[in-house]
Amino acid sequence: MMHEIPKPRDAQFNRMAEITALGVVLLPVMLLRVFYINAYLELMPYAIHPLNDARMYWDLSRAILQDGWLLPGEGPFYQAPLYPYMLALLQSFGIYQIESIIRLQSLLGVITTLQVYLLARFMLPIRWSTVAALLFGLCHYPLFFESKVLAAAPGMALFLLFALSYALWLKKQKTIWLMSSAMIFSLAVLCRANLIFALPFLLIHIAGPWSKSFVLRNEWRGALTRVMIFLVIFIAGILPVTLRNYFVGGSLVPISANSGVTLYMGTNSQAAGGLAPVTGLSNDIAQQKTGSIALASKLAGEDFTPAEASNFWVKKTVRWIMHNPASFIILEGKKLLWSLYQAPPAVNYSSHFEEQWIAILRVMKWFTGITVWAGLVGLPLLLINGNRNKTFLLSLLGGYVLLCLVFYASDRFLCSALPFLAISGACAGEQFVKMIHDKREYFSLHKKVVLLLTSWIILSAGFVFNPTLNFNTEKEIGMGWYNLGAYYEGRNNPVEALQAYENAIDYLPEFPSLLLNLGVLYGRNNDLERSTDLFKRVLQIDPANQKAKDNLRINHNRQYR
Repeated sequence: MMHEIPKPRDAQFNRMAEITALGVVLLPVMLLRVFYINAYLELMPYAIHPLNDARMYWDLSRAILQDGWLLPGEGPFYQAPLYPYMLALLQSFGIYQIESIIRLQSLLGVITTLQVYLLARFMLPIRWSTVAALLFGLCHYPLFFESKVLAAAPGMALFLLFALSYALWLKKQKTIWLMSSAMIFSLAVLCRANLIFALPFLLIHIAGPWSKSFVLRNEWRGALTRVMIFLVIFIAGILPVTLRNYFVGGSLVPISANSGVTLYMGTNSQAAGGLAPVTGLSNDIAQQKTGSIALASKLAGEDFTPAEASNFWVKKTVRWIMHNPASFIILEGKKLLWSLYQAPPAVNYSSHFEEQWIAILRVMKWFTGITVWAGLVGLPLLLINGNRNKTFLLSLLGGYVLLCLVFYASDRFLCSALPFLAISGACAGEQFVKMIHDKREYFSLHKKVVLLLTSWIILSAGFVFNPTLNFNTEKEIGMGWYNLGAYYEGRNNPVEALQAYENAIDYLPEFPSLLLNLGVLYGRNNDLERSTDLFKRVLQIDPANQKAKDNLRINHNRQYR
């Protein structure tokens, strides 16, 4: 039976509907970014001064331009290297200002929202694709990270480009699209190394579709061929970085050397689901680069290369797990809860802190919560009613959960999952509308399914809006003020630094580094009484703190000179 050929008028109507939908999506997303970026650049003191890992990305991009694209003399990459190379490329074209790069990344955010819409169109009609794109485009995390010199925005754009290419392969079943998706996936991993956790789920999905006749019909041969094609192209994509790390950097590191210590920072006795501090290791990633190797060498009693140091931290993590299985299981439960929460722990920059300056973030946080909740609600519906495109979403979200369980939960990881949660939420909306239209038939045939779905909706809301995890908000606000104080102190502005530290202490009254820094500033202002009190408080928290002991001695000598 031949399909009816669409009439020209219908085709024209569909084009107009598509254009209208794109306008509905892109216009508010673009205006929102213009407003937010202008407010951020005007209000945030460090907006054009990258901090911590953002500064490391920026410094590495400058080194690439000055020392050559292979970075002779530099060890293996400590972070995934593609983003600093992107920055170096922009600078080679004359784009040197941080402000210009931030504005370009906000434009990339608009393009990313368009990518979400296009990906949704493989699974949903125009109306629900528009809903998916708006759910994503109005979330605060993508916009928040677009305003930072971080790999989150370009990494997400590459990951979505991979998803589009993969969806085209699912639709057309042409090997060229599978190969292109593998190459783009390798670029996404070189930009955000943690995205590699989607790989095992992708390979399972590529091998499918699974059926009872899979073995009988020798379908496993075609599945194996597809998997091998994807793997070979993917490995070829990351191989230049591995070769550069070995021949130029002097150590066999596949992508970046921070994976081992990062694994340990997420899985140790101090961890609580997010990134935890390690005794003797700075929280500043620039110092971690050498500090993690130095500390590993000190603990092992031998000199390590970067690759050997990374292996040391992996083995140390495994030993802790083997000796503390009960604590590990509890920790994994905490990681899972944080991964499903609307606001997982921040790594450096915190949206909780920045919303003290830019109020619109508070409104946008609700869109993030709704998107995560809708996405979780849609997961069982994707599994029950899903075609290959929809189960592809499950593969990507499975990679996100695995990443959080292996490393730690964080706002950056959740940001990478938001496009797929938004599409999952739109799929849920479409299914529920169909259920409402067919409610008599549906309720008569699927009462148990309806009961289970209702229970899951309530349970997923409990995960996303979990009130027991709100405690992290005040901690992150305090850390934001502390980092701002350190920023001012580094720029020789003790007055502003003192004010920031005093704001921080309201949220972090037992944080030794904050008490020490504030005590030093009080001492410089000849307020020795308050300075001495703070150093004593540090010793009550950490009796072995040598800096507090030294500063107490200095204060004592000044008082009785």
